[in-house]
Formats: sequence, C-alpha cells, structure tokens
Amino acid sequence: MRNNKKQILIIGKNSYVGNSFKKYIESTHNDENWQVDLVGASDGEWESYSFAEYDVIVHAAAIVHQKESKAREEIYRTVNYEMPLELANKAKKAGVTQFIFLSTMAVYGNVHGKITENTKVEPCTYYGKYKRLAEIDLLSKITDRFRVAIVRPPMVYGKDCNGNFARLMKLSKYCSIFPKIENKRSMIYIDNLSEYLYLIIKQEDSGIGCPQNLELVETADLFCQMRNLQNKKTIMTQRGNRFFLFLMKRIKAFQKMFGDSYYDISKEEVGWFSIYENEYQVVSYEESIKKCL
Repeated sequence: MRNNKKQILIIGKNSYVGNSFKKYIESTHNDENWQVDLVGASDGEWESYSFAEYDVIVHAAAIVHQKESKAREEIYRTVNYEMPLELANKAKKAGVTQFIFLSTMAVYGNVHGKITENTKVEPCTYYGKYKRLAEIDLLSKITDRFRVAIVRPPMVYGKDCNGNFARLMKLSKYCSIFPKIENKRSMIYIDNLSEYLYLIIKQEDSGIGCPQNLELVETADLFCQMRNLQNKKTIMTQRGNRFFLFLMKRIKAFQKMFGDSYYDISKEEVGWFSIYENEYQVVSYEESIKKCL
C-alpha cells in the first residue's frame, strides 16, 4: 500500500457497479484506510489520468444492454476488449499491483442449465466475445508484482439498476398474471458483489471468480415476491406455457427470463480462486428484493 493507504481507482464513473462499490466501501468499511476514486471511461478521461498513486484498478466500464448489430461490433471491440488492455498496460507501467476486470457470465454463451469449472467458454454475442478475448490477454499479464482478477457475475441487481431485473420489477407493478414456468437462474445483489470485490482486494487475489447469491432464482417466484411486497395478489397460470417455451427457443429475451442458467452452488469454487466460503453474502435474497422495492 502506498502511504499506508489502499488507493483504488474505478474506471467507469457512470457505471452502476463502480458507483455502488464506492458507496459500499465508504458506508460499510469506513474504518478501513481505503480511498476509492472514480474516473471516466467513455469520455477518455482515464487516458490523461495518472495511475501512479493507486494500488488497485477496478475496470467496471463496458458496452452492455444495447441492441447488437454488425454495424456496432467495432464499438464492442473497442470498449470491451481494446480499452481493458490499454488500461492494464498503463496500470502495470505505473506500478499498480492489482487489476480487477468486471467480465460477465455471458462468456459461457447460450448455456442451458448448470455451469461448472468444466463448462466450455463459448460466447455467442459481441459483448461476451470481446469480454472473453480481454480475459485471455489480461490473464497473460499476471506476474508476481501484477495480479489480475477476472470476475464473471451473473445478472447484477439492486435499487436503480438497469436491465432485465428492472424490467421485471416494472412489470410487477402493473401485471397480475404471470406464467408458471420452472427454471433456475443465478443472480447477485449489488451489495454482495461489492463485498466480493472488497475481499478480492483485501486478499490480493488473482484468477477467475464467479460470485452469486446463495439462492438460485425461479423467475415466477421472483415475480410473485415482488408483487407480495407491494401487497398485490398474483395469478400464476400454466395456460400458454407451450407458447412461452416455443418463444424461449427463438427469442433471447425469453431465454434470459425463463431459461436455466446458473453456477453450480454445490461446489466451493468455480474458477481459479475460492468464493470465500460465502463470506460475501451480506444481504439475503429476500432482504435484497425488499431493498430494491
């Protein structure tokens, strides 16, 4: 640590994970001698920003939640692949000792079911493809003096987040009927992810980690829970389920909502470093939904 203080720089001052991590450290671990700063990514602010005083760089910026097309492939390559490598090179040259890269579960592609350490990594989107290429090149930079941690979270959710969780929450306010389809999905609440990042930094880890909530989620149960917390009744129906299953095979949005995709929670680790025996589970699943509402 430089000057007896852990200095952390987050790349992505507009990122949900980056801002949430900074707030979490300042409110939950304020007794630690840690300084967390944010710098812009898409505006190029990081390029003229000195890394010399920092011990850790957390790269939280990415292009995601946007419709993919061939015309947009170049921006996915630039932001999700080229930028992380440039950042890592700059960090290494400046004497930074740890680089944390927020990757994604999407590097596994269209996996239906359980993901283990033996599951083949086959991304099928530009987002997943260029995140995976960045992972490979970043891991090759590991030395005794430069540690690289790759984090592959599933769907991240929390208050004011974007994405599928926010859309489902919005739907729960107005829709009283929902299809009863059994499925299993991994998710992680933002505070649990923030604690996970805290442990990676504290223990100075390198490698690949796949954090998640302890509980696997069934979409129908999640929807019901959202409705219950709003004191609203829900009608679960199995009518039309064949139609929904038909749509799942053809429309990615339905696959994400009703398909199976989860990390194997029966094992102590998925990836190279342990999941800290669930030390990062600071908020239960039920409590996390309450906090979001």
